[in-house]
Parts: sequence; structure tokens; C-alpha cells
Amino acid sequence: ATRFGGTPDCGTPVVTVTPPVGAPFTITAGSGHHHNSGPSPASGTWTLTAVVCGQTKTASVTVP
Repeated sequence: ATRFGGTPDCGTPVVTVTPPVGAPFTITAGSGHHHNSGPSPASGTWTLTAVVCGQTKTASVTVP
């Protein structure tokens, strides 16, 4: 399906978050927003993997 204006509609992107310690978890766009009001995120490299339109994009963030 194609949205008006020619933008492909490939469904909802799924993002997998891999923390430096612990099990990976997924985030679905538009829902499940979490607010961390407790301690800072774990130090180390967090990896984010998004699958959109059948293509996988990966980014990483290093927390000091």
C-alpha cells in the first residue's frame, strides 16, 4: 500500500533495544512509551535495531 504522496506504508516499525546488561526488549512505535524516573540507564553500549520496510537499521548509544 502507498500513502498519499508516495510514501510506502510498510506497517508499524519494530525497534529492538539491547541494553549492555540484561535481555533485549522491543518497542512498537506509537505505544509503550516508558519514562525512566529512577536511576540513570546502565553504563555501556545500548544497541537499537529497527526493521522498517524489510530493511534493518542499527544504531548504538554509549552511556558513560
